Amino acid sequence: MIVILVAALLGLLLWWYFSSDRLDWREKYTPDSTDPYGGWVMKELLSASRDSADFHILSDTLYRETRIDSFQTKGNYIFLGRQIYLDSLEIDYLLSFVEKGNSAFLISKGFNDLLVDTLINYDIHPWQEEADEGETNFWFESMYAYPLGTYNDSIIYANIGVDNQHLEQPYRARWVYDELPVEHRWIYWKSQIDSEYYTQIERLGHFNGDYLNFIRVQYGEGSFYLHTNPELFSNFHLREEECYEYFKQVFSHLKEGPIYWDEDNRYFQSAPGNSSDMSLYKASEGPLSFILGEKMLRSAWYLLLLGVLLFFLFGARRNQRVVPVMNKNENTSIEYSETVGQLYMRQGNHRSLGLLKMRLFLAFIREHYGLRTSYNSSQEKEQLIHRIALKSDLGEQNVKDIFALHQAIFNASEVSNEMLIRLHRRLEFFYNECK
Repeated sequence: MIVILVAALLGLLLWWYFSSDRLDWREKYTPDSTDPYGGWVMKELLSASRDSADFHILSDTLYRETRIDSFQTKGNYIFLGRQIYLDSLEIDYLLSFVEKGNSAFLISKGFNDLLVDTLINYDIHPWQEEADEGETNFWFESMYAYPLGTYNDSIIYANIGVDNQHLEQPYRARWVYDELPVEHRWIYWKSQIDSEYYTQIERLGHFNGDYLNFIRVQYGEGSFYLHTNPELFSNFHLREEECYEYFKQVFSHLKEGPIYWDEDNRYFQSAPGNSSDMSLYKASEGPLSFILGEKMLRSAWYLLLLGVLLFFLFGARRNQRVVPVMNKNENTSIEYSETVGQLYMRQGNHRSLGLLKMRLFLAFIREHYGLRTSYNSSQEKEQLIHRIALKSDLGEQNVKDIFALHQAIFNASEVSNEMLIRLHRRLEFFYNECK
């Protein structure tokens, strides 16, 4: 029954999973993911704008896959993800790349501290000195790289341009999870960077009129374009025409050269052996990472875990061996006495047969009623007869007749057929009628 229930449950789960078009609503932004918050549409749009030889997906660190002197000017580095993780060597390499006249588009909710510090110089800010004692400094309010803030809502209205709006109507961006609108944390650049102290920053876009989310920072002969809302470039949003217009305005700043899409720096791992080292490296992806990254393999993995759990719940208990059916013990004394009786009848020794029948009778009394059948006096004999009569519920006279016939056979030198038959009939009556 348990096996049938488990099989039915697994069948129901398989039917439920494969009969519905289930989507992965996690934020991935990977170029090969077609889930709502994947980056496949953006990758296709960008790759379509270049020859295949001019569109590169970097699966390793920038300085390992390319050389600075091999970059053409007017090239474009693009990163799309929740957080960009760069070590100091990668930052130097990226700065050199932009300084030579290339562009870097970083679309992320968080940026490396060292990179932002280099571009914006936020370690010098006069309002920090004016903070009252006990107040939390503005730069450390956010869990993301500084100086970023969060705006919580399920909908924002994004536009390009600040003084002159490039879109006739701002793009109405919704945050949806599992087909339902939910409140979301939208990241923006805090207003302090948009001041006279940071004239190298060019405001390019905002949402809800007041929240700056897209800036340009000149560096050498090139530029960094920093956008804080990767959600707007996901498959879910780019399927809408209004978002496509927004996308075209953002990437109108692309240079004419090749595009380098950074797929490597969306992962991180603390430098081994030094917990204080804040350098970040790509996390090694094992077999389980690959399995969980594929929809069908992930489903099979979860079903396997469910099967193991059900096995431990129902099948791993100690199974007791089946107890064999034992045949009921039967009293074969009567059959035995009949067999032996036939043997003695052939020999013609009626006395021996009569005494044997009596010994078997007394053995039956001991086994069936648990009575001691030996006696040393007539008084003990009378007590035994009385107990047998009570146990068998046949009356004392029937039992007395058996003992009287036994005594007569015991005292006789020869026993007639009639006497032996009388004893046999008394014993048969007792065996058949006793309780």
